[in-house]
Order: sequence, then structure tokens, then C-alpha cells
Amino acid sequence: MASIKDTLLKLALQQQPRLELFTDQHGMPYARVPTGKGLEIMPIGKGAFGDWLGWLLFEDNRQTCSDQTLEPALRVLRAKAKFEGPCYHLSNRVAWMEDGAIYYDMTNEQWSAIRVTCDGWEVNPVPPILFRRYSHHMPQVMPAEIAPQDAWAVLNNLFKFVNLGGDDNRLLYIVYLVSLLVPDIAHPIPVIHGEQGCGKTFTLKTTRKLVDPSLVGVLATPWKPEEFVQQLDHHWCAFYDNLKKLTEWQQDTLCRAVTGEGNTKRQLYTDQDDIVFTYRRCIALNGINVCSKRPDLLDRSILFELDALNSNRRTESELETEFEQVRPQLFGALLTMLVGALNQSKQMAYQQGKWFRLADWASWGWRIAEALDGRGNDFIACYNNATKTKAETALELHPLGQVLIAFMKGKDYWEGTPSKLHSELEQTALLEELDTSDKGWPSNENWLGRRLREIAPDLSIMGITYTYEKGEERTYRLFKQ
Repeated sequence: MASIKDTLLKLALQQQPRLELFTDQHGMPYARVPTGKGLEIMPIGKGAFGDWLGWLLFEDNRQTCSDQTLEPALRVLRAKAKFEGPCYHLSNRVAWMEDGAIYYDMTNEQWSAIRVTCDGWEVNPVPPILFRRYSHHMPQVMPAEIAPQDAWAVLNNLFKFVNLGGDDNRLLYIVYLVSLLVPDIAHPIPVIHGEQGCGKTFTLKTTRKLVDPSLVGVLATPWKPEEFVQQLDHHWCAFYDNLKKLTEWQQDTLCRAVTGEGNTKRQLYTDQDDIVFTYRRCIALNGINVCSKRPDLLDRSILFELDALNSNRRTESELETEFEQVRPQLFGALLTMLVGALNQSKQMAYQQGKWFRLADWASWGWRIAEALDGRGNDFIACYNNATKTKAETALELHPLGQVLIAFMKGKDYWEGTPSKLHSELEQTALLEELDTSDKGWPSNENWLGRRLREIAPDLSIMGITYTYEKGEERTYRLFKQ
């Protein structure tokens, strides 16, 4: 008579070929499991997959098993996934397919997904193996069919819940929302700021629910690097609430999450191997003031200042109820605009976006806005103005940036040695009563070059450039357009 251990393994293997064993991009073993709800993707372990094995056993002969009995079958199935199974790249919420289609995970019980192409969008009940889910994920609503000519009007209803004024700001925000459905590009970081009670938190919660529904609408920044990496890996839209300041390593982690550079995390404290996480995430931050002074993080940001709320305030529960009523139409309008963007010229979009730091996003932004009644050029103008606003803010927040702006006031050109430049900048700071005690200030001429490089892109946007020449006498030359 077969043991329970052998029976468990036999029952699992009998589910093939519907049961598919594979590894993800990190080499972790997974299974696509046939259940009564559909084909679900589970890590091969004692959690949901172990429960499924226990259910098979009980359905077969009304027996039960312990975790200890379960482990030998799990070990064999993990080995088969690693050494016999294919490798699939598992994404969070959105993914590209080789045929150019974008898939969006509905995170519902049926494991269905939306397939978006230049021909339109449709719900696919049995999508390819593309997604990994986490416990915080919530189901997305079924989108409504929205005609292209109605998409802009529908999406403007969002500003009943997002307290953002100005046509330029609204165009940028809607383009950003649609772009959240585009995987594998570096998305800008909206920095939502404004006075207390202007709806900053509700703005992030609403945006998150529209694109990436989660039990955790907004996040707090972890204070351990490995926890931060795991949090970013688990959330497609990682929106951080009520920030006052960020540490250097937190800002560096956010920059890497935008650009897709790798982070490592030890599998277990007893393991010698690391898991290398490579991901691009959609980050948003909010606070009363702009919470970062680092130019490289601000260089990836768009600043949105919310308007003050008027006297016609409504409760959050009232707003949530109204938002849920229009949410299917809003989500459908986003999909309609994404279809329109896929039909725009990639080459023309590249020519429009290549001048920006986030060139891929700017190109997609042009495609999205161009699908909106040919407003691609309007978007480029808005984004260009937004980069100037960001540059001004970055320089205001950087101690050397403030002093350099004051130093070049009334000058078109300056030339001199590093020691002379450092000395004259110190004098300017003293005259303008600007603080040089911040650690971002160059304490001597040797630190001057490093601090200048930090703010060089923002200085250039504001019309100030410099050169540095090494020779018998080192020379800086500053130019103002």
C-alpha cells in the first residue's frame, strides 16, 4: 500500500499537463495550478500550494496530512520545477508580450487578464503565465467600454476627487495615469505637495485604486533596506504618504526602483545566496513640502501642488462612494487611451521625447496625448515647463544651487580657479544670507566639482552651464544664456 507521501506526489503529477511546474526570473519554483476557480499561479511551498495538495488528498480518499508528510512531495515538485520546467518572467500587475500586446492582471479569483493591442482591449480568461500576486492585491473592476472621443471628458471626472487645478497640470496627470499601464519604462515620480488638508493622501489612494487596487493604498517607508526592496518588489504602484524627509539610502533605493537597477536580498539568514531583484516601479510621494533635496531623485520627478480645498468639503466616505460609481468608466477610459497610444508612431514619439531625462516616458507621454485629439505637442510643452519648475525647486533646495543662482545674477560669464570660485561663492552666500552649514555645501574647493556635478542638469535647464579645464592652472568657466 502506497504511503501518504507517495500518494500526494502521484495525485499532483496526475494533474499534468494542466499542472505546469516552472521557475521565475529569480530561480524560485512555481506551479500553475488547476483549481475550481481557474488556473492559479502559486509558489511551491506550504502555503496555498500545500493547501491545494492537501485538498487533492482529501478529495481522493478523505485522508489528511501534516506539514512533515507534505514536505517530501513539495521537495520533489520544487526539484522538477527547477531542473525540468521552463523559466517564465513573472510580472507585477502589467506585462509585455512578444507580439507587442500589453497584459493587465485583473487580480480576480478567475486569474483573468486584459489584453491590450492597437486593435483594442479584451478580457482574456486564460492568459499566458505572466503574473505573480501578493496578499495585498485586490480585484480590479470590470472596465466600461468608452469611445475614444469620450475618453478625455470621462477622465476629467477624476478631478472631482483629485484636487489639482490648471489645464497643464491636468493633462500631465492624465498622461501619467495612462502611462501606469505601460510596463518596462522608467516612470516619473509625482511629488504631491500642498497645505495641510488639501487632499494629498486621498489623491494617492484614488490614483492607486484606479490602476493598482490594493489593501494598502498608501505606504510608509521602511527603515531597513531589505524590507524596502521587498516592499517595492511587491507593489507595482508604491505610493508613499505624508513624508517629511528621506534618508540618503532611501532616496537611492527609490532612484534604483525607477530606473530598474538591481537590488539584492538574502534568501534566508542561513543562506549564502542572494536574490537579485530587478524591477521598475511606479513611485509617488506626498508631503506638505517637497521631501527630497537630492537632485538625482528630483530629476526623476514631476511636482504637483494641490489647490486648497474650498468650503464645500465632503467626507471621505462620500467621495469613495461616488468614486466607486465612476471607477469602471475611468478605468475603461484609461484602456481606450492606451489603445490609441499604441497606434501612434514610435519614431515620431522618439523624436519628441529624446531630449528629456526620462526619454522613454516622454515618448509614451507624447503618444498618449497625441491619441487625445492630437495634443502631443501640448504635452511636450507642459512637460518642458514641469522640468523647469522641478529644476528651480531642486536648485532652491540645494545649498550650492541657491548661491550659484545669486552669484550669476547680472553675469553672462565668469572665469577663475577653483579656489577663487569657492571663495566668491562663500562671499555671495554671506551677502545673500544663505545657509552654508548644510552638508550639501562644498566645504572646500576640492568638493566644489562634486557638488557642481550634482546640480549640473538643473543648472543647464535654468540656462547656466560650466566647463572645467585641467592644465597648469585649473580653470572653471561659467556661462549664462
